[in-house]
Amino acid sequence: MDNIKKKNLAILFLGSLVPYTPEFQNPGVSLSGLLVQEGIVDGLLNQNLQVDILSSQPIPSFPNYKTFFCKRIKISYKDRAFITTLPAINIIVIREIMKGTYAFFTIILWSLKNLNKKRCILQYGVYSPPLPIIFFACKITNSKFVSLLYDLGMPPKKINIGRIRTIIYYFVELFAKILIPRLDGRIVINENVSLDYAQQKHCLLIDGGINNNVKSRLFDLKVNTTNSSDTIFLCAGALWPINGTQVVIDAMKINKNQNIKIWFAGKGIDLPIIRQAEENDSRIKYLGMLDLDQLFSYYQKVDVLMNVRVTEDDECRYLFPSKFFEYLVTGKYVITTQVAHLERDYGHVCSVLSNNSPETLSNEMEEISKMSKLELNAKGEKARKYMIENRTWDIQSAKIYEYINSTVFI
Repeated sequence: MDNIKKKNLAILFLGSLVPYTPEFQNPGVSLSGLLVQEGIVDGLLNQNLQVDILSSQPIPSFPNYKTFFCKRIKISYKDRAFITTLPAINIIVIREIMKGTYAFFTIILWSLKNLNKKRCILQYGVYSPPLPIIFFACKITNSKFVSLLYDLGMPPKKINIGRIRTIIYYFVELFAKILIPRLDGRIVINENVSLDYAQQKHCLLIDGGINNNVKSRLFDLKVNTTNSSDTIFLCAGALWPINGTQVVIDAMKINKNQNIKIWFAGKGIDLPIIRQAEENDSRIKYLGMLDLDQLFSYYQKVDVLMNVRVTEDDECRYLFPSKFFEYLVTGKYVITTQVAHLERDYGHVCSVLSNNSPETLSNEMEEISKMSKLELNAKGEKARKYMIENRTWDIQSAKIYEYINSTVFI
């Protein structure tokens, strides 16, 4: 019976999913965003669902980037589906209007093609194509509209996005407040999204998942006997204030334990600060910008992974760190600041700081350094087991399908 229901359901996924190949790599691509979308689409396809993909190619706008026109491209996606990119002149406001117009007529044609099926538009985010256009297209085609609300709110103040983009964000927020409560379904990364945008409306909490390219790189867990007297912490990702690089460095200034080591990996505006700290303190080491294979090699060597997010309260209200899932599934002990529901749902498999101060971080690092390698390994194994049993994208996508089938279509 369930297979019949799946065959009678057609899903059109709207997002910015493109292959992570040289053709599509540019400064506008968010690898974490691509991995989330890939995980969701792969998981839905693994449910034997019909999924068509309409993609807003992620790219900086002209003249900041050399591409003036983004052409329509049809791409085979893992021999299981097709991605069709939205064509547009690559000037920010014109681009979104053109993408929305093209998506509008594509939805109409797609609905006619699937006239005898239940139809669901599943959109990642609310920015591109613009939410009002997709909302109207769903209404006139009698298609259900479910949004994956993963990128809401104004950008952090530390990011200077310019006046035009700020105005655009204000308009997006206005329409989001009006339309999100009127959607047929909402999938949220953080429960604050539903509280602020769709109070008393049903929603599904999906805060992330484990991707296959992460699972395929998992290593055997062994007690780390290399540098057994040292406790090595790794902080990887974007090296900028929001990811707590300065807090980590300040914690090392407070903590004089010579057996505590900090390794940084990645790039960002805080790199000069890290370089300076490396010169002043032999316990601090910068590893460079690493690809995923190199990064997992270092995951295997260290004892503790650090997920330090430092933002204003209103700026982190709608966030959930995707890197956190990758950290937990490696099977290494994880130390993290508090974000959203993280302590409630994952506090049993990691160490959650009571606040974001360098003093608190320093004290926690000191306590962890007193733990045996055997104890650290056991805690890491527990975290990996929990994540594989509960947070793969196949598991999360099964929840998405069930939500669409039993709650959205009522």
